[in-house]
Amino acid sequence: MAQIRHELKVQAARSDVLRALTDRMALERWNRATVSGGPQEWTLAYPDGPTFCWKVIAATQDGVTWRCTDGPGDAKGTEVTFEISPADKGRTQIQVVHRGWGEADENFAKCNTLWAVLLGRLALEAEGFEIKKR
Repeated sequence: MAQIRHELKVQAARSDVLRALTDRMALERWNRATVSGGPQEWTLAYPDGPTFCWKVIAATQDGVTWRCTDGPGDAKGTEVTFEISPADKGRTQIQVVHRGWGEADENFAKCNTLWAVLLGRLALEAEGFEIKKR
């Protein structure tokens, strides 16, 4: 099965990264989506875009794993893991792995690009920068 992988080091504490992944308002800011539900199930509705429903299946100080319970294309049933670990120079490393794709098709390519953008926004949120909605 195909999987999407991204990695980034941020100038933020692990607790700040974890908060950005588990707090509804933080999720809204860095996803630029309307977020409802929580803390174990999130619905992210993107303006002019799709809606995804995520169930939190694991959450520790080392990361969070979500399973897509509803979404467009082949997204349903996939899982995304955010691994959080200490890095050099007081930074925190975030590894994002989105598993369970049947094949690397057009939707896979779109999702890969979207995760790269979202990881950048997640970093800004964790580092305390203001993210403005469009």
